[in-house]
Amino acid sequence: MVSKQGLEDLEVNPPSLEQQAKVAEFFSLSVREQQLLEEIKNRKSFYTQGILMPMASESREAASKKTGFDAVKSTPGQTQLRARN
Repeated sequence: MVSKQGLEDLEVNPPSLEQQAKVAEFFSLSVREQQLLEEIKNRKSFYTQGILMPMASESREAASKKTGFDAVKSTPGQTQLRARN
């Protein structure tokens, strides 16, 4: 336990008001940065799912018609071709 005299003798040097303001501004900017990064992540996911995936699907269907083979997903990350009957 710390004695009363020990606490009275303890010297505390808080940062200046200017430094405190800089720390507060840095924190606010850091929070805003995280919000913007989250928004970028959400928009990227939206565009990938809503625009790019349908385009890839259309491309796969066109290639299937051209070659006579259907693309079949067999395992995650792997696609195999199956001859159309």
